[in-house]
Amino acid sequence: MGSTKALPEKPGSTIHRRIRQVWLTFGTLASVALVWSFQAHGVARSVLETDSAVRVTRHEDHIEFAPLGEGKQANLLFFPGGMVQIEAYAPMARAIAEAGFRVVLIKLPFLGRHAPSDEDKAEAVQRAIRQFQIAGTDTRWVVAAHSFGGVLASRLAAERHDAIRSLVLIGTTHPRDVDLSTANLPVLKILGTRDGVASPARTRENAARLPADTRWVEIEGANHAQFGYYGPQLGDSRATITREEQQRRLVELIVSEMDRVVQL
Repeated sequence: MGSTKALPEKPGSTIHRRIRQVWLTFGTLASVALVWSFQAHGVARSVLETDSAVRVTRHEDHIEFAPLGEGKQANLLFFPGGMVQIEAYAPMARAIAEAGFRVVLIKLPFLGRHAPSDEDKAEAVQRAIRQFQIAGTDTRWVVAAHSFGGVLASRLAAERHDAIRSLVLIGTTHPRDVDLSTANLPVLKILGTRDGVASPARTRENAARLPADTRWVEIEGANHAQFGYYGPQLGDSRATITREEQQRRLVELIVSEMDRVVQL
């Protein structure tokens, strides 16, 4: 049997193959960079470990930070930003627990980091409701959220759960798809003047969907990503204060709101 010679490859097919290879490589690198950016960075291992002041408990759908000793009569339930690793909010959660409040960080259903579909969003809200049910009807809750988490927090608040005593929306343009303007619920909006993702101007475009007495607080020099401990975010601006300073201001505002709820 005679040998079969391979047909010469058309010049165009070589170019197309190389273009596909370049795009595949670029897509892979972009995906790796995206995942890295939303990973928790700068979070000490001790933040996620139990010590004499705070008990840290990991669950399948949430992480709990509970003060040891006498705690205050209010809990914080927190929804993270989309794609952000939940541990990026652990330093904030621990600091609030050290101030005497139990904190529950809700993991999002899709890979533990996002809720892209309506079913995922419904499940994320249901995870919060289960925490209300477990704690009992006498427990007071402050619901807080960063960025995309504002979608979920707003939906939860729109259901008028009696357990919710306050809503804290951090670095988010939401609510955009629900109307809370008639809700009998205190709302605190925390903004960063250097936030390039949820800028103060874009955030205030949705002010009509919030109660008229919503309290607006801008943190001078704060950007979007420094509301958590994760990498730089596309579209964000460079902060002019340190992450530690921004976190200190954030914790102060949340703790002050929780103290107010305790005194109601």
